[in-house]
Amino acid sequence: MLTVQLLSAALTLLFGVAAVCAPLKILSLTGLRAETGRGITEARVALGAIYLGAGAACIWLQQPAAFATLGFAYCVMAVVRAVSMLIDRSADGSNWVSLALEIGLGLVLVF
Repeated sequence: MLTVQLLSAALTLLFGVAAVCAPLKILSLTGLRAETGRGITEARVALGAIYLGAGAACIWLQQPAAFATLGFAYCVMAVVRAVSMLIDRSADGSNWVSLALEIGLGLVLVF
């Protein structure tokens, strides 16, 4: 199980690296836009640094509590995304893919 958790953490870290290094690409994949340098900085931080740091912490610490914390975060993201998809009527393909990834990574990391 540790191997699967480490792979999940590595995937999280890689997404963070991608968002830090190519924020405009990540923003376009998510349907978001940044109109100023400040917006691009926020994309790097909010969509990149958090994922990078959380994934790196799991890989470095290799402790059940670290993996569970990241897993709980993914589970909360999945719940909020599912509710938002209903409220905002945004149940498109990319949202379904994101939801599936969040549920899968969350469950793998929590259990």
